[in-house]
Amino acid sequence: MCLLLWVAVHDAAVVEQILVEGNTATSERFIRKHIKTREGQELHQNILNEDVKRLFDLGRFENVQDKINILENGKCVISFLIIEKPTIRKIIFKGNKKVKASDLSAGIQLDKGKRYSESQIQRDLDALLKLYRDRGFIFTKIEHEIVAYDDSGEVEADAVRQGFFLHEGGYTPTGAHDAFDLP
Repeated sequence: MCLLLWVAVHDAAVVEQILVEGNTATSERFIRKHIKTREGQELHQNILNEDVKRLFDLGRFENVQDKINILENGKCVISFLIIEKPTIRKIIFKGNKKVKASDLSAGIQLDKGKRYSESQIQRDLDALLKLYRDRGFIFTKIEHEIVAYDDSGEVEADAVRQGFFLHEGGYTPTGAHDAFDLP
């Protein structure tokens, strides 16, 4: 009974104010453009939940949460708590002797200024391995490392350097990799 009463009062509250907190690289205007909950309207939990999901699905944020404060006058203040994904400031390749860094850069989707994405890094690792295998270096191994930093080399929370560390294997003539059953 207590939960039902809370949900009823909660859903009947009028939104007095919407706050956006934690964003540094993404403008508040951009975030608000993707929120359907509006000041002056009744709060609907299902719309608020959709707002949080919609913001998260943009791919710019590590985390999005909502916080509801019910005021004494029965109205509420909604806060969207944002944790942004860091921006890639630099991409480095180390250990590559057989393939130029410019060829490696051309083979990946990550780029300076883009948001860090673990799934994109995995796709880029796969693309780099394919590039090496297509050139006959089927035993190449690649590791990656993310380091938070700013332009002066200091640690910065919203920027990262993406490092790809290559351990190039020996050359194998084209077609010989079929014997190893590699993709």
